[in-house]
Amino acid sequence: MHFRLGKDAMANRDRFKKRSYLRFFAPNAGGEYTYTGGYYALKDGGYGAYAVRLVVFTAIASVCAVLSGVLDLPGMKNSFYLIIPFISEVGFTGSVVWGAVRYFANAKPLREYVYTATAGAFHRRALLSAVFAAVGVVSETVFLILSGEKGQAFAAAGFYLLKAAVIISMLLLRHFVRGAEWTLSAAQTKR
Repeated sequence: MHFRLGKDAMANRDRFKKRSYLRFFAPNAGGEYTYTGGYYALKDGGYGAYAVRLVVFTAIASVCAVLSGVLDLPGMKNSFYLIIPFISEVGFTGSVVWGAVRYFANAKPLREYVYTATAGAFHRRALLSAVFAAVGVVSETVFLILSGEKGQAFAAAGFYLLKAAVIISMLLLRHFVRGAEWTLSAAQTKR
């Protein structure tokens, strides 16, 4: 069975392809490719405050997410319903870290395709990281109730504190990023 996609569906699908950023480049008279897309800049020019908050929230979440997996909890050794949310949480937190590194690697103002992949996506990635951390908390609670593990109070308390730190820092990052005002300007001839 074959399905055909309309032109609109194909156009939307193209923006997710690996090299979709190439649509922002065009050859000039000399045969060299120049950037023709727009640039995003923070409206108030507060790159320093934006960078500090991005680093702080991302660092707290990434360190706490990894440390929560290091704790010696019996459920993290053999319960898929604890391991899958943990892996997903670490993956989305890593995605936020990758976006932050890519954000800092590019000069300001951000090119349109870089903005879309970094600052434009932070709020979704942070929310997913927080959601999977919360699912991990619920899963650990279910595991402790069902298994009746004794002697794990300190490890479980540490796990809950680390997950709370991940959830709070990712939700604060989401709130902060959504509140930042970016402006799109036309392409510049020289950068």
